[in-house]
Amino acid sequence: MEFKPWYYLQESVDLEVLLTEGFKEKKQQFLTQGANREEIDEYFPIFQKIQKTPYKSISDIVPGLTVAAPNRKNIDMYPNFDQLKIFVDYMRSREDLEDKVFTDIQTTGKPVFENNILEVSYADSPQACIAYKGDLPYSWCVSRKTENVYYSYRVRATEPSFYFVKNKIRTEKELSSWKPEDFQKKISWKDPWHFFVVQVLINANLDDQDAEQYIVTSANNDGDKSMSWEKLLQIEPSLRGLQQLFKPVALPPEDRAFIQRWRYGATDEEFDKMTFQEKNRYLDVFVNLDQELTDNQFASLPLKLWNKYLGFSVGLTDKQFDMIKDKKDLLKRYTEISIRKFNNFKLK
Repeated sequence: MEFKPWYYLQESVDLEVLLTEGFKEKKQQFLTQGANREEIDEYFPIFQKIQKTPYKSISDIVPGLTVAAPNRKNIDMYPNFDQLKIFVDYMRSREDLEDKVFTDIQTTGKPVFENNILEVSYADSPQACIAYKGDLPYSWCVSRKTENVYYSYRVRATEPSFYFVKNKIRTEKELSSWKPEDFQKKISWKDPWHFFVVQVLINANLDDQDAEQYIVTSANNDGDKSMSWEKLLQIEPSLRGLQQLFKPVALPPEDRAFIQRWRYGATDEEFDKMTFQEKNRYLDVFVNLDQELTDNQFASLPLKLWNKYLGFSVGLTDKQFDMIKDKKDLLKRYTEISIRKFNNFKLK
């Protein structure tokens, strides 16, 4: 190992101090120019994250931005805060810059119920669904790391709430014979009900055991099944007496406000200014209602979300098709979806 003399370490420390001081000086400059302190405190950490990550979109042509591509990670190159905001807003619309936090209904990270047999967890976000699924290859669409459709379900009129139910004993037995190659060969779980997902509809009556007010999906993800509580007990008898745990949870006010604002669409300009997460949610709200994006909106859609858009099966215009035709994976998926849609149309 090569040991650096003390003055090299001092140089490294001084560089860190200089970088910190540079941000302080820039902050003061922007404040003197009349920028809002709260906005600066919001944008600076995001800019620092962009600095540390090799995003390809950094070199894009950004309308209104005068800072040249090679200099965009250097905060000293921004003459005013408006220029920095233009750049950061553009990057937020193209990249997922949000920090993910796994939560549950109690925001404790703990199941809402657990004993020696069962573990029941409520999922209030896509991140919670992903966390509860774990690293095993369960294929529920609300627990995918990409193309997640959690909000596509939540914004429906029935506002389903998601509960993950795991029988610990049955799961341990199932996993004792599990082999990764089984899933490469598309072999299903032997016990499909060792772990399953329950959707509770918003108008569910927790005192009614006969109404089919629960939507249940097995570990094999082989279709959603409407069930009453009595039918659910036939699948998992250990749930007896726990019906009151499966409470319907209404959409939070901020989600409902987002739906109300965008359910009838956005202008190209409004869409372009949305962050990555807002565009992702917009697909769940507007495109989920079988509506299409305009050509300009599709062009400004982050590439990571193109596959999700194709999954809504709303089709592509000629211009949109031209944008994906050189991308083999997207072209293959679009072809498969188009064929399936055509075959379903013929069956009607």
